Amino acid sequence: MRDIPFSAIYFPAYTQFKKMRKEDASDLSPWDLFLAGSAAGLLAASTTTPADVIKTRLQVEARKGDQTYNGIVDCFWKILKSEGPLAFFKGVVPRIFRSSPQFGVTLLAYEMIQNFFVPKEVEDTEYPVLVSSEGKK
Repeated sequence: MRDIPFSAIYFPAYTQFKKMRKEDASDLSPWDLFLAGSAAGLLAASTTTPADVIKTRLQVEARKGDQTYNGIVDCFWKILKSEGPLAFFKGVVPRIFRSSPQFGVTLLAYEMIQNFFVPKEVEDTEYPVLVSSEGKK
C-alpha cells in the first residue's frame, strides 16, 4: 500500500534530481549523488505519508474506546471525518528526517558499488561482459 507508490515516486525522482545536478549524470560527485537520493527520499516519504498513516492505523490493535476500522476505505473516511485532512500527515517531519538521509546514503552506496564493479568503459559497451570463462573480455 505504501512501498509501491514510494518506489514509483522515489526512483524516477532520483533520476530527475541527478539530471538537475548535472546534465551528464554519470559524472556526478558523491555529494551530488547523496543530495539527489536525499531529495528523492524527501519527496517520496512526504507524498506517501497518508498511506503510511492508514497502514499504521490498520495495524495497531484498537484499545477499548479507540476507533476501529474495517479496511482501507473505511479507515480513510473515518480519519478524514473525525480528525480532518491534516491527520494524514501526522509524523511527516520525523519520517522525512529519517527517510531522506537514509535513501541518500543508500543510493550513494549503490552508485559507488556499481562504479566499482562495472567500470565506465565496460558500462558504455552494448553488451558488457566483465570476464569470460577464458579470462578474456
